[in-house]
Amino acid sequence: MKYPTFNPAANQELSFPSDAPKRILEATLGSWGVENALRYTSSSALSSHLTRFVMGPIFVWHSNDDWEARLSISNAANDQMWVDAVRECWPSGGVDTFLNHVHTPCRKMIDVGRNGAALYLDDLHDVDHEFESPTGGPLLCAAKELTTGEVSLMSRHRSFPFETLGDDAAQFVCHADRMPREGVWGIRWVESKAVSVLCVTEVKTRTAVADGMAYLEAREHIPGVREFRTVCLALGVRPYLDSAELYPSGRIDMTLGILGPE
Repeated sequence: MKYPTFNPAANQELSFPSDAPKRILEATLGSWGVENALRYTSSSALSSHLTRFVMGPIFVWHSNDDWEARLSISNAANDQMWVDAVRECWPSGGVDTFLNHVHTPCRKMIDVGRNGAALYLDDLHDVDHEFESPTGGPLLCAAKELTTGEVSLMSRHRSFPFETLGDDAAQFVCHADRMPREGVWGIRWVESKAVSVLCVTEVKTRTAVADGMAYLEAREHIPGVREFRTVCLALGVRPYLDSAELYPSGRIDMTLGILGPE
């Protein structure tokens, strides 16, 4: 059966309770999540852009069964407010120098943990930028650790990048086999070393949405995932797996997303 294309923009002009983001963040990450989200944007901006990829919890699984949580906040609601907040929160992080590598508007995101944060410039294949791809092909994103200053680049691939990874591919295949089949892939490079592989689910069809939701449902044993699903479904939105970053150690970083009602 051929499924019709899923258009996420069709569900983005929605109205949600003003406390919806707070309810999601408190249930998922506790007060820490709410406080950090409001450092970079406002409650009204979050609620009006809830299904525009404005925020998402990140759950990190380590091979020893330890879990930790982070939070992503994007500039989707208000770019200038977001940039001003990042500058204020990280005055010595070289924020402007990093942002100036891109010459046209792009999606920006900050990934906040309890011990630091990373700044992202996303969808670089769609904008003019000064970064040089390690593979010579398009870039998915660039990231800067605001505590250490380390910069990494992520190359963009239409399928799992066996050929680009070469002998290193075997480190990721066992985890990659469990990822949703649709979407795009990325390799994170620090200088010339591939340190991780990213699967972005790219939910553009009904099957992809169903796969992304089912992936989370099967992982409700992870602290916070059950709560995230419960609150989102109660609000009438669809929780799904937005992306998963896979490391050779077995670590997986899962970023959760929110879609409007079907």
